[in-house]
Amino acid sequence: VVVCVIILIVAACRLKPGNGAPQLPDLTAHNQAVALMGRFDFESAQTGFARLRKTWPDHPDLAVNHAISIINRQHEGDEALALGMLKQVLVTDPGNLRARYCSGLLELYLGNLAPALDHFRSVLQIEKSDVGARYFEAKTLMQLSRYDEARISFDRVLEIDPFLSSAYYGKIMTLRQLGEKTAALK
Repeated sequence: VVVCVIILIVAACRLKPGNGAPQLPDLTAHNQAVALMGRFDFESAQTGFARLRKTWPDHPDLAVNHAISIINRQHEGDEALALGMLKQVLVTDPGNLRARYCSGLLELYLGNLAPALDHFRSVLQIEKSDVGARYFEAKTLMQLSRYDEARISFDRVLEIDPFLSSAYYGKIMTLRQLGEKTAALK
């Protein structure tokens, strides 16, 4: 589940030339690594990002993309490695929404619910209509047994995207936990 969601994040992660951003041919190498992830060749993508990071070690977008490629290759210990990389990004760039969102997904996957919720809520402070962050906030609240808050979050998800069927399922499960079985059937 985490893998599929994180793959979607990478779709919009193109580096733009400018202040502190890699220039050609590094920009081309970056785009090639992103394309490798699009072909599910995460090992090669990770190698490409690692090579680029030797030249650009402090570039936050490269670090996030590198972490995403590591998560998706799914070797033992990759979650912890990627989470460490994302934490480094957040030390220098605490407002990095992609690093926050990916950190939230990893923390949720690892069962670290309080940090996951903090990350999703940090994203939502800036991007209130981010359907992914809102959905995972709701899932996290549900796992924390904070069902009233989860129901509100699932309702907000459905306001943003009424076609997100997993949000309906989450809301139904939340209503059942609240003892509202009749409402869950509607």
